[in-house]
Amino acid sequence: MDIHDVKQVLRGPMIPELSCFDSNLAVDHGATRANVQTTIERGIVTGRGVLLAVGAGGDFPMLSLDERRDISRTIVEAADGRAPVLVGAQGTHPDEIIAMARCAEELGAYGVQFGPGYYYESSDEDCLRLFTAVHEATERIAIMIYNTHWEGYDMSLDQLDRLLELPRCVSIKWSSPQGGTYLRGVDRFAERAAMVDNQGLQVMNHMLGGTGFITHLATIWPEYDLGTWDLL
Repeated sequence: MDIHDVKQVLRGPMIPELSCFDSNLAVDHGATRANVQTTIERGIVTGRGVLLAVGAGGDFPMLSLDERRDISRTIVEAADGRAPVLVGAQGTHPDEIIAMARCAEELGAYGVQFGPGYYYESSDEDCLRLFTAVHEATERIAIMIYNTHWEGYDMSLDQLDRLLELPRCVSIKWSSPQGGTYLRGVDRFAERAAMVDNQGLQVMNHMLGGTGFITHLATIWPEYDLGTWDLL
């Protein structure tokens, strides 16, 4: 994938889209679809934002695989090419992660986001094998690397170098428990990957060549984060 083209797509506020439910706790696809439409109408479009479907922090541990697939379909269809969609593929088993990545590709999502294997602490080799397996199981979808260091395994900069050797690993959702490591990471990889801030350091990320930032506020107030983006 051409990294220049990737950076023109994965830029601006990155929003974990809401997965809506009815009073019986069944997925409300109509409300989910309407929320995507509202988000886009209020300015989150290609070049000015990214939508994340069924992310790792809430949807992954709470929804079945079928629910995650169905919600992803609803969000991709509702976006209708007006805004890029990344699908969260986090899982406790590599087969689940591969299944979600293949689903995202079949749906026409722009990319897929996942981190190292969940629950049991990963190792460098386990992490590399997982990303390699997903890369080999898909054909064209972009892959965003998600460093979930709070789960016990913190990707080193050298490890990220190894993952970025996979041609479709083109973005990093980046945070680090060490501020200096965070800054060195953005500086080191900004030419090779779309660096998306997940540390609340949007300004510094942008100054060092990053392309966007994670925000939850924009699920209800996209204008605020678009205003921030315009000032960068």
